[in-house]
Amino acid sequence: MDGIPSSSLIWKNNHPLRIDLLFQVKISYMLNINEADLIGKGAHRLCYKHPENKSLCIKVVVRGHDCALEIEREKKYYRHLQKRGISWDMIPRYYGDIETNLGLGSVFDLIYDEDFSVSKSLEYY
Repeated sequence: MDGIPSSSLIWKNNHPLRIDLLFQVKISYMLNINEADLIGKGAHRLCYKHPENKSLCIKVVVRGHDCALEIEREKKYYRHLQKRGISWDMIPRYYGDIETNLGLGSVFDLIYDEDFSVSKSLEYY
């Protein structure tokens, strides 16, 4: 496929995923997010449960917000942590970006509490 080594491809629901170095995930289809899967809202992004993987969430920029520099700075920091080989036990891992029906989304681990409910935000406490 486009000269990509087969070791760089992962298949999900019969759709090829191309994994580039440093978290860049390019997907050849659009993931549909249901508004009912909204689990949180930050200053610039809405957070949804991933519709195909209950251990992940997707953060999508709220339309009308220009926060590209802030998000790129966050991704750069995650790449820095990855290069240092840190433990992901205390922070959610960033897996890359994905096209959704709501716009480009960033995929992260979804953190659950001991009772299997989605963890509250730090702002809650």
